[in-house]
Amino acid sequence: MLDKWALLIGVDFYFQGHTRGVRFNHLQGCVRDVSRIEEYLKRAHLEKHGVLHIEKLTASYDDDNRNRPMEADEKTWPTYDNIKAKIDYIGSKVRPGDLVHIHYSGHGILRHKLKDTAREEGGDAISGTALAPTDVMNGGAYVSGYQLGVWVRRLVEIHKARVSITLDSCYSGKGFRHGSDGNFTLRTSEDSEFDESWLDSDEKAEMDVLDDNDGAEDDLGSSQRNAKVKRSWLSTPEGCTVLTACQITEQAGEYKFPYQSGKNGILTHWMLEIIDQEHHAQLPTYARIAHHVKSRIKTQMMERSQTPILHGDSFYEFFGDQKLVRIPMSSARLRSGIENKFFSVDVGTAQGVAKGAVYSIYPSTVSFEKGSPRQKPPYSAINFAPPKILIYKVSLFESEGTLIDEGAMPEIMTTDEGSSYLAALVTWALPSEQLQCKFTACLNSDTNTFEIKDNQHKRVARVPAISVIDYRAGGKIARMLKQLARFNALADLDYMYGEPSGSLTAGNYTFELLDRETGKALKPSEGTYEVKDNQQVEVRFVNNSEDKNVHVAIFMFNATWGIQRVYPEEDGQPTAQAMPRDMELTCGLQMCIPRTVHADDPPDIRDRFRAYVYRGDKPPSWDELLLPDIPADAGLVPSVLTMEPKAVEDTGDASRNGKRLPKSKKSHGEWGLLEFWVHTTPLH
Repeated sequence: MLDKWALLIGVDFYFQGHTRGVRFNHLQGCVRDVSRIEEYLKRAHLEKHGVLHIEKLTASYDDDNRNRPMEADEKTWPTYDNIKAKIDYIGSKVRPGDLVHIHYSGHGILRHKLKDTAREEGGDAISGTALAPTDVMNGGAYVSGYQLGVWVRRLVEIHKARVSITLDSCYSGKGFRHGSDGNFTLRTSEDSEFDESWLDSDEKAEMDVLDDNDGAEDDLGSSQRNAKVKRSWLSTPEGCTVLTACQITEQAGEYKFPYQSGKNGILTHWMLEIIDQEHHAQLPTYARIAHHVKSRIKTQMMERSQTPILHGDSFYEFFGDQKLVRIPMSSARLRSGIENKFFSVDVGTAQGVAKGAVYSIYPSTVSFEKGSPRQKPPYSAINFAPPKILIYKVSLFESEGTLIDEGAMPEIMTTDEGSSYLAALVTWALPSEQLQCKFTACLNSDTNTFEIKDNQHKRVARVPAISVIDYRAGGKIARMLKQLARFNALADLDYMYGEPSGSLTAGNYTFELLDRETGKALKPSEGTYEVKDNQQVEVRFVNNSEDKNVHVAIFMFNATWGIQRVYPEEDGQPTAQAMPRDMELTCGLQMCIPRTVHADDPPDIRDRFRAYVYRGDKPPSWDELLLPDIPADAGLVPSVLTMEPKAVEDTGDASRNGKRLPKSKKSHGEWGLLEFWVHTTPLH
């Protein structure tokens, strides 16, 4: 049986000093964070999952003793040396397959200006940042994102452990001002945007970690050793999950929540809420945890702009070895109105929603995560018919709907104004009646089959004919007609559901295709790249702007009438963050020509690649654009196009004290599209 190892680090006390030109105030909730995590792990995991080893490093603060932490033993203080020693100790004890969880609550900071942190050498939301140990103002070393990445990489690649990390800290206090809310404390320096100081302790730590990195295969490049900002392995890890409290430009902190004895980290508090719910038969994935935290902040802490960010394998259960398959849902809220029948849903025209679409409404506590084929966990049962709503009003990133059957709300679903639910798409609607007339089903009397043709009466490429003797022929034809109409509506900018804002300048971004073998960019002709069948290529996106992060999702509209997300891949993140002048976002593909379905099919294909680019504080999910391919075999064509629910947003119930929640803020971000075509031809 596998063992579990937890390293819990909480820093409330900070030695005061003048060796650096930066000041970190004492905190109040970090040790409380790790104590709550420790209590949960002992209660929930020890009996169920075998041996649990917990290592702790804490520095507690007390007004009566301001000269040193309350802990007497200096070996238990969270200094650079002690953190490294604990990770080395765990590395000496773990066996292949063991699980390691590292939780850090404390101050963080940028080690360089944001524009330097985000330069092409490799800065991102982890690289160029650092955790601030208890003695960092008194001569102690920072723990940089690069250094932490080296240590964790050794655990994963050499010791074959699976590692998860939670970083409840902040990196930029720029623009922060103390407001009237005394319940909130920032977890970074409030008077310094960054700290470029370099002490002897930092130099020693740097040399130690560079020597340590020789033990793992270094695919980051030798130039990294002299780069101003070294790219952390944790930015794109394998065999590891990293959950950070916020984007690099946002502010995270600790807050005095109701019914808690003191302050807690906002990330830690909402994370514990979802993992510590007794009714969960299956532990939530990190993707579900991140969305739960995001939704709780959005609905109950609307004055805060804090978006948790995931790196790595996000579909693994919390502190577990099971990878779960999840299939996207949107958050929905009950709005004020007669007989509790009006809802708002957090998707809009930009994601393909139009008036007339139908959604099913589920309780926010229902989990739609399913185990991998080798695992059969108990599932959350849905023993009622979910009520449905009809969308009657649509804006860019939000829709409003009303109950189709006003008496359909089950008793188990709360009906207070502001109550939160999950919404699953059942039936889409088209934004224009013209889209419904592009395809027709025709009977071919020679073959006794139904064929689908376009408005020029030509067979639609790679769409199978359906036999007249197939008892499900009507349903299959209707299903394919609906999919073709949906595909064209989402692909055709003339009939797009939601027009981009136009405020994003295309010249600020690079979106192109590279030959994977040579690494060189291919040259398009009028927006189309020419490749050969089975050629390996790479899609590349770069944010060339100076100071604005963007969130990107890349989709392929393929030749078999499916829409798939190619980046980010299936790691639980609906978008990837591209920082200014950051290393490029890339995904490798092999362009293959699918087999022909009928004699009129062309030997070549054209695929459209589109990047959805968003700039703002509330990045949306674009996964409602997804469409499965139309099968080449008529026997495999389903008679209905099922829209399976997937819990993307989990907002919980109204509030702990039963008060009604205020309406959520709408997303005010800017968005745009970049796209190109790929023309794939046979080798001969």
